Amino acid sequence: MKSFKKFVFITLTLLLLIAVLAIINTQSFEDLRYSRVNFYMLGFFSVISFCYIYIYEKMILKKIKTIKTYGISIASVFFLNMVFSSLCIYLFFKNSDYEVIIFQSTLSVCVFLLIVFVFEIYKKSLPKESITLNEKSSSILLLILKTALLLSFFLLIMICGPLINQVPQKEIIEMTVRVLLSSFQITLISFIILRLFYISNYFRKNVVIGVLFSSVISSLLSIYLNTLLGEILLLHFTLFFLVCLFCCSLIVIMLLYKSKIQNLSLSFSKKETEYLQLKNQINPHFLFNNLNILIAFIETNPQKAIEFGHHLSNVYRHYLKNDDNDFVLLNDELQFISEYLAIFKAKFESGFTFEFEKEPSTTQYILSLSLQELIDNIFKHNILDKENPVVIKIMIHQNELIINNTKISKEAVISTKKGLENINKRYNLLTKKEITVTDNENLFEVKIPILHLTK
Repeated sequence: MKSFKKFVFITLTLLLLIAVLAIINTQSFEDLRYSRVNFYMLGFFSVISFCYIYIYEKMILKKIKTIKTYGISIASVFFLNMVFSSLCIYLFFKNSDYEVIIFQSTLSVCVFLLIVFVFEIYKKSLPKESITLNEKSSSILLLILKTALLLSFFLLIMICGPLINQVPQKEIIEMTVRVLLSSFQITLISFIILRLFYISNYFRKNVVIGVLFSSVISSLLSIYLNTLLGEILLLHFTLFFLVCLFCCSLIVIMLLYKSKIQNLSLSFSKKETEYLQLKNQINPHFLFNNLNILIAFIETNPQKAIEFGHHLSNVYRHYLKNDDNDFVLLNDELQFISEYLAIFKAKFESGFTFEFEKEPSTTQYILSLSLQELIDNIFKHNILDKENPVVIKIMIHQNELIINNTKISKEAVISTKKGLENINKRYNLLTKKEITVTDNENLFEVKIPILHLTK
């Protein structure tokens, strides 16, 4: 959509929305007959649309820093609407009502941010990204707190700001408390309604529609509770709807950005793990050592050479699968690890022993690339002594895969725990679960969560 067409579209959409809300609220067309009001609303929304299209979006295209972009855009909206409101009040009423001007200018900033949030949500919902509200309790409380405080900030400027020199300080404090309580009430209702809507797969994939429906229901419930509790916050129905729309949009945009950050973090962690795996795969020492072992077996024990060759072939076949899935079938992974351990067994012979205690089911999955990383750590940090072999056990207990080994630590190798941290981070981002590590004098044990998935 070209800039001017987008400018006209946003302006007319906002005008139509306000007109519809005015008709619903008054049950008549009376408010639409005042030419001064219509002129003011046209100018008010034109300024907001202009700042969004020709200032905010242009700065985004130039990739200017986010804080600077928001700062300049918000300042432009506030200043231009303050000038426009001042001119309108002077022309229509021949005076300067600074309280009204501040209120209208602050409201224009809120509407501008609302447009930004809605378009950001729309852009992110274009690839049909699903939104989820399955956050931890602490994250939910923090999200509600942030949203409520930001909402309170704008409401306080709009409602209390113009009256700060007009009414006693006691009334200002009471009004501030009412605004804070109402903000938390509206935010909590909006979050609950959003959560109920996003249970549906349709609304999770059509995020903007979910925000609009949630805003309508949230505004009606907020008005009802506000009346029931003695009109804590005296706002027009139109403003209540805009406040709830602002609140719902802010919640969703925070969740979308959090999801984006988590996905980037997860992608980085996975790429880091894949790099380490690739490094191991093309490690010339690993390959040449195994080829030398194979040649030695050919000369001394042809039958063992054939077995070793099969194990080596199967390991590299697994590497070449190039599986991009985050989780892999536990049964397949254990088969690969048995081949992998067989290669080391041929090299170190009696330096270690290993055993699998239980066969997994066909619905059990673990994080990809995690099991081999844990096995590599065992060989990296322990001395493989024939007189005192390392014992490796892999067990399944309830919903955990347990990998433990006896310890004969190498003194020269200092563990950074980076591999374990990487596995734990990926598990936490993908499943909200964590691995468990037990490290004592004689035993090292890691428990990783098993997921039950169906294709």
